[in-house]
Amino acid sequence: MFGLTVSRLVLRRLPPETTTQLVPTIACCGAQQFALGSLVQVAEIELERQAALERQAELERQAALERQAELERQAELERQAELERQAELERQAELERQAELERQAELERQAELERQVELERQAALERLAETIRNERLTKEDYRKAVVNALRIYTAGEVCFMYNVSRRTLYRWKRQWDETQTLKPKTIPGRPLKLGRDERARLLDLITTKPDTTNTEASNFVGNVQPRTISDYRKRLLT
Repeated sequence: MFGLTVSRLVLRRLPPETTTQLVPTIACCGAQQFALGSLVQVAEIELERQAALERQAELERQAALERQAELERQAELERQAELERQAELERQAELERQAELERQAELERQAELERQVELERQAALERLAETIRNERLTKEDYRKAVVNALRIYTAGEVCFMYNVSRRTLYRWKRQWDETQTLKPKTIPGRPLKLGRDERARLLDLITTKPDTTNTEASNFVGNVQPRTISDYRKRLLT
């Protein structure tokens, strides 16, 4: 009777699944033949096993919590690193934008300086052209001045200053290189019908206003046909 009571007490301390496994054993052996010491030993072993399982489970739970905390810490570090990287990229972009604005401003200042220089050069060329047009030079001296100007200025600038075409400029240049003289060629035929004063007035007109037509020049000089003006212009540029 005492053995059965002890057995019941021990079985109550065991988990239900263990109790289910031990009940058939107890039934088969009989309450009188069940060794109290063996039952207690088995119960203690089972209790120790359950405690070990609980400790293992607790250790695994702690390890899982630690892994979760480590993952969260790693994620936070990565987030902070991403924020810092994004901030660095924004700072770099801002620096590049500032550099681009400064470069653009420098280019604009340089362009403005070049424009001012070009305007001043153009004004100087116009003043020089006006001075040249006001000078009284012979045709040979005039041509020499045109050819010599190529040493300093471009062909376009020389044509602008001296009011000659590129074709005429290069023809005079070639003549100087070949003959070292720029004397006008003598054109055969009857002499011009213009006196010295009329030629001077006509020369001044076509020098200062090269776009003047032969008819306008004829009316300006007076008593001269437009064809005579045309002939004189051809002789002048020959």
